[in-house]
Amino acid sequence: MKKQSQIFDSTRFSNCLKRDFVLDGRGLLLKWLVLIAILTLLLYAVMRPDKYNYAFYENEQGGASYMIFALCSFLVLSIGASQFSQNMTSSGKRLNTLMSPCSTLEKYICRWLIYVVGVTIMFLVSFAIAEGLRVLIIKAYYGDIPGLHYVSISEYPLRDGEFGLFCLWILAVQATFVLGSTIAPKNAFLKTAGVNVLICVVFSIAISCTYKLTMHPGYLPSQESETILIYLTRGFPICWTIFCYITAYFRMKESEIIERL
Repeated sequence: MKKQSQIFDSTRFSNCLKRDFVLDGRGLLLKWLVLIAILTLLLYAVMRPDKYNYAFYENEQGGASYMIFALCSFLVLSIGASQFSQNMTSSGKRLNTLMSPCSTLEKYICRWLIYVVGVTIMFLVSFAIAEGLRVLIIKAYYGDIPGLHYVSISEYPLRDGEFGLFCLWILAVQATFVLGSTIAPKNAFLKTAGVNVLICVVFSIAISCTYKLTMHPGYLPSQESETILIYLTRGFPICWTIFCYITAYFRMKESEIIERL
C-alpha cells in the first residue's frame, strides 16, 4: 500500500481541487458572465465611434483599449485575489475547511490556482470576448466604420519592456491581496486596498528621493540613477511577490492551527 505524504499528495490534491472548484465554480461562472457584460459595455461606451474623429478612429482604438485593459486588470485581479481566503469568513466555511484531510500546502495551491491563475485566465478570455462583441455591436449599430477592427494586445501603445513591467506589478498586487486575504478574510479587498495605497506612496517617495540623490548637478539624469531606477521598479515587485506568497502560506498554516485549538 502506497504511503501518502504528510505535506503533498497528488490524489489528495486532485480531490481538493475538484471540491473547491465544485463549491466555487457556480459563483465564478456567474461572475464571469457579469464580467463579460460589464467589459463589453465599458469598451463600447469609451470607444464609441461618434466620440472620435472618424479619420483617426483606427489609431485611437489601441490607446483606449489599453487604458481600459490596464485599469480593469488591476481591479478585477485584485478582487479575485482578495477572495483567496473566503472559505474562512464564516464558522460553517471554516469548519468545512478544517474537516478536509488535505494538507495546508494542498489547500494553498488549490486556492492559488483558482483565485490567482484561474481569475487571470478568466479576465483575459473575458476581455477578448468583450472586444469582439464591441466590434460586432458597433458594426450592427453604425455599419461599416473605416478603421474599425479587433484590437489585440500587440497593438497597445507600449515601448520595449513596458508590458513586462506591467505584468510584474500586476503579480505584485495580486500577491498583496492574497496576503491580505489570509490576514483579514472579511472585507479583504477594502482593507488591503488601503494598505496598497500606503505602500505605493512610500515606494514612490523612496524612488523619487533615490533618483534625485544620484542625479548630476542641475538635476540631469546620470547612468547610475537610471540603473537604480530600473532595479527598483523591476526588483521590488519580484521580491515583494515572493515575500507575500511565502508569508501568506505560513499565515494560512498558522490560522488553521489556531482554529483547531
